[in-house]
Amino acid sequence: MLVIPSFAAIFFDFLISSYSNSIKRIGLYCHEQLGEIITNLTDLPDKFVLWEEYLRRREFKQTQAIIGNLGITIPYQL
Repeated sequence: MLVIPSFAAIFFDFLISSYSNSIKRIGLYCHEQLGEIITNLTDLPDKFVLWEEYLRRREFKQTQAIIGNLGITIPYQL
């Protein structure tokens, strides 16, 4: 009976990670395929940064989510 919450937490982490990976794939597509088209078809100012380029900056990396998922899952394993 005590094992069920542990497995539920692990599977929930996998579910959240898969959603995150899907969002990242969509973002990569937008960056690689649509970013150049948007830049070429519009007269954007030189200082304008597209969304995916903005998120690729170092200060926006999301390590907190990984740490949070592990922090929630590990205590259930003990």
